[in-house]
Amino acid sequence: MLFLLWLASNLAYLWSIPIGICFAFLAQTNYALLHEAIHGILYPKAHINRLLGRISAAMFPTSYTLMRHTHIVHHCCNRSDHEMFDYYYSQDKIFYKHIQWYGIVTGIYWPLIPIGCTLLALSPSLLRNHFWQKFRSTNVLFEDLTDKDFMIMRYEILIAMVSFVSLFMLLDLHWQQCLSLYLMAGFLWSTRQYVTHAFTKRDIIHGALNLQTSWLMDKFILHGGWDLVHHQNPHLSWIHLPDMANQSADRVAFWSQYMRLWCGPLPCKEQAPKVLARKNYTLLGKK
Repeated sequence: MLFLLWLASNLAYLWSIPIGICFAFLAQTNYALLHEAIHGILYPKAHINRLLGRISAAMFPTSYTLMRHTHIVHHCCNRSDHEMFDYYYSQDKIFYKHIQWYGIVTGIYWPLIPIGCTLLALSPSLLRNHFWQKFRSTNVLFEDLTDKDFMIMRYEILIAMVSFVSLFMLLDLHWQQCLSLYLMAGFLWSTRQYVTHAFTKRDIIHGALNLQTSWLMDKFILHGGWDLVHHQNPHLSWIHLPDMANQSADRVAFWSQYMRLWCGPLPCKEQAPKVLARKNYTLLGKK
């Protein structure tokens, strides 16, 4: 990824398009590694697992601590009202639901991660703002973060910033090309974040899909298409996900599922599942 940032910075701007495509796919591998670290299964030793997770998070760029916390929330609140982006109730504001939905599909979701992470680390009081508390999707997302978590987040963000500034100076990177590459990576990442959950049954554990992707894409995302298997076995390393296929549902074609996303959210006709209590949730371990 660093090589591609350097290469794009030293060629004509139009080269950012083909280089950016390669960068976008490598960024999915970087996130897949971060995801493994979040679950404590990227490396057997906990301190090395955290280190590798923080390196991957810095390349995203975001905070490892924040991503791990919000991912735990995801596993506890999957397909609940807090993560119901694809459906809406009759009392919901439809205009807002469509903005939220197409923000995910078009890639606008990605820039909110580094920007929001930095703002939260600098000013945790933002979480207590009435504006955020009134949304179902955010009013439980950060509620368990402690003062210690915010302190660690500040260090992680500071180290990431210093690292990027140093790299810009050492490699003579150009911000325009680097931003273009990251926007392309963010678009691909954002469009993938909900495709394995959209329009699935409202179940905390089983509300996901196993998606059929190309052989090459499957390698880039470290078998990330087996998301239902992952939710059923969150301790399982990515290399073993296909081996559990016979205990899960059949795979769904990626492109047919992806095209459904562009149809927008639908009226909700299912009852919401009960959210799992995070204090009793042990599937992610303590690494």
